[in-house]
Amino acid sequence: MSKKMSKIEIRVEALLAEFPVLRSNDRRLIRRYLHRYHNIFTFDHYVNDSEAPALETITRCRRLLQAEGLYPAKESVAKERDAEQSEHRMHFRR
Repeated sequence: MSKKMSKIEIRVEALLAEFPVLRSNDRRLIRRYLHRYHNIFTFDHYVNDSEAPALETITRCRRLLQAEGLYPAKESVAKERDAEQSEHRMHFRR
């Protein structure tokens, strides 16, 4: 992560530290983030909230933290993610 972390990165890191289950489940991470920091409970509220970050931004912060070795996912989830990443690399090298 960069030396100067964004507000979203700081919030994601706080959630991953407080709730280890979120390290392995992006849907739960997104749901918890939106609920805690934007008081959003439904998708309709999300699309109407101009202050809420893109969902990909939340998961990107999780990936960056985990790439640095912080807040690792469960081993089974990490292996599955690695396999998917390898498959994508093979597909796009062609």
